[in-house]
Amino acid sequence: MREELFEELGYDPSRDKLLILHADDAGMCHSVNQATFERLEDGSVSSASIMVPCPWVLEAAEFFRENREFDVGVHSTLTSEWRWYRWRPLTRASGLGGDRGFMWSDVRSVALHATPQEVRGELEAQVRWALDYGLEVSHLDTHMGVVYARPDFLREYLEVAAKHDILPMVPRPTERLLAAARSQGLPVDQLKPLMEQAPFQLDLLVPGLPGGGLEAKKRFLLAVIGELEPGTISQVIVHLGLDTYELKAIIGTGYKSRYHEYLLVADRDVRKALSDRHVHLIGWRDIAGALGRLSRG
Repeated sequence: MREELFEELGYDPSRDKLLILHADDAGMCHSVNQATFERLEDGSVSSASIMVPCPWVLEAAEFFRENREFDVGVHSTLTSEWRWYRWRPLTRASGLGGDRGFMWSDVRSVALHATPQEVRGELEAQVRWALDYGLEVSHLDTHMGVVYARPDFLREYLEVAAKHDILPMVPRPTERLLAAARSQGLPVDQLKPLMEQAPFQLDLLVPGLPGGGLEAKKRFLLAVIGELEPGTISQVIVHLGLDTYELKAIIGTGYKSRYHEYLLVADRDVRKALSDRHVHLIGWRDIAGALGRLSRG
């Protein structure tokens, strides 16, 4: 099936590697929006997703409605992690908004307090909002990985994606991935069969770049690019932002990490590594379209 998908996308599975270089968190704030728009427009990233409950979602939604060539998904948002900059669930579900009405700041609190019905209702509301705004939503992914905290959360996530005929972001449950999940206390034995039911699985998911400054991030990203194997479809998630007082006020001392990633994705050495190693940037919309054509025969 992977070979057929590659060929439908126009690539050679014996040589080429496909990569979704994905910008998370559009809609979070103005700085993140502007950085994301710039990197989509110059081709440095190939996909993005929006956080519907966040204060700057209207700016992001308008951009994607007016620029339909860019791949956008819904970044399912069930947590609100910053100290002074918070958002509330669209559904006002008590299990999701128990922290003075704002979403819980950590995954564990959501897992302890929210019901699967509340999670489904919130995911449904966020996807519906984006569709009603006129966005061509390509996929559904997850902020802070909350939907993997409980098997019943993951089941609802997959069902909401299926209902709206969009791809859920699900990595292939390799032994390496499962071992990492176990180390975080996730119920991997119950998650694995659900993950295997997804209509498409990423061969590799890199959920973020490590800290330590621009050069450390660059070494990490170049290493990831260098290890990609022919015939695989992977995703690297980046978190972009401009060097602004707004972002500093929200995040605090670590705010420049997003600015470093904004610089990194357009770095000359990164672009050269992608070209030299036959790594091609694609989006979720490309995958969905190819899968649809294959299913029609």
